[in-house]
Amino acid sequence: MTRLILAALLALCAAPALAQQAGTYVLEGRGRDGAVYQGEVQFKPVGPEVWQVTWRTGSGVTQGLALRQGSRLAVGYVSRQGETGVALHELQRDGTLTGSWTQGGSGARGQERLYPR
Repeated sequence: MTRLILAALLALCAAPALAQQAGTYVLEGRGRDGAVYQGEVQFKPVGPEVWQVTWRTGSGVTQGLALRQGSRLAVGYVSRQGETGVALHELQRDGTLTGSWTQGGSGARGQERLYPR
């Protein structure tokens, strides 16, 4: 019985694998206009809990900087058109990242899901 309780507590407290945050992810998203887009995102560590982020989609490359706190990843970036933007992703137990983003002054939001490669 003690082992069963211990196993249940460990399962509840298990944090997402931090090692999965660095590397390349497959990207599926929906833009603020509803258009679906795909590509890949690369996370390169540049400091403790900080990553350089590079999105590669059919329309080009976007660069950003991410900061992780707990299971959340906040990303600031500048779009190819020079608009600033922010993204907030949540690290899931299976290593995927799900989140939303906005850029420019419109207030519109897009959605993304990133799958580790």
